[in-house]
Amino acid sequence: MRGLFLLLTLLVNVVCVLSGKVYKVVKADVLNVRSGPGTNYGVVGTLKINDVIYVLSTSKGWANFYKGYVSTDFLATATNPVKYETTTDLNFREGPSPNYTALTTLKQGKTVNYYGRDPINTSWAVTDKGYANISYLTTKTTGSSTSGSKSANLKKAEAAADYARNHAEPKSTGWCARYVANALENAGFSFTRQASACQYHTNGTLKGMGFVLQSSRPNPLKKGDIAVHGCNSSHVDGHIQIYDGNKWYSDFVQNTENIMTTNVPPIYYYRIPK
Repeated sequence: MRGLFLLLTLLVNVVCVLSGKVYKVVKADVLNVRSGPGTNYGVVGTLKINDVIYVLSTSKGWANFYKGYVSTDFLATATNPVKYETTTDLNFREGPSPNYTALTTLKQGKTVNYYGRDPINTSWAVTDKGYANISYLTTKTTGSSTSGSKSANLKKAEAAADYARNHAEPKSTGWCARYVANALENAGFSFTRQASACQYHTNGTLKGMGFVLQSSRPNPLKKGDIAVHGCNSSHVDGHIQIYDGNKWYSDFVQNTENIMTTNVPPIYYYRIPK
């Protein structure tokens, strides 16, 4: 009996360790979500590569989250979160809706680790505490003497830079606009996604978010600055990138500011005012 008790205790501890974690989809461009823990169960949805989910439990190679089950073969523990803080007393839930059970409640001003938007209900954030409405979270201010004077949009621009850095690929995928849009959206900006990178300049999309077109290249550059390369006959979609205070990021980690070498279009620099 003592041996059985120890075994049950061990199993409970294992479940506790594996549950309540944030995972990212890897190795699969499209991952099936199933109604049960096995390929014999029906498909109830899909996830895309780099999507993040808050997993309630894992067992025998399957992870359970609010939508269903996914194979752990295609998941990795999410890393490099951005520090956010609550703007009010806030419930963190098992899924992205007030209808889901609350896991915990944090007081206003408490810090959470933010990993990104829920891929299905993008108005909800995936955090280390569970799901929370993004409207009640904001980027955590640093201890610098000027942080308190930063505008809300500047904080979001800096959070977008952090997100871009944490989700950049080792080399170009050809989807710079998608990756930068993901970063801006996950930081809390609202906008209409554009078909081409250069359209974030030509269609006034960045301006609509509060970014201001600079008369020339800023010197020095600041975290959250965005550069848009125009379109021309050689570069029909242009390029867009965001600066994290050290490097430029788009869909990949850039070693240079200007990745184009021939027939280079103009570059337009945008910045959020302080």
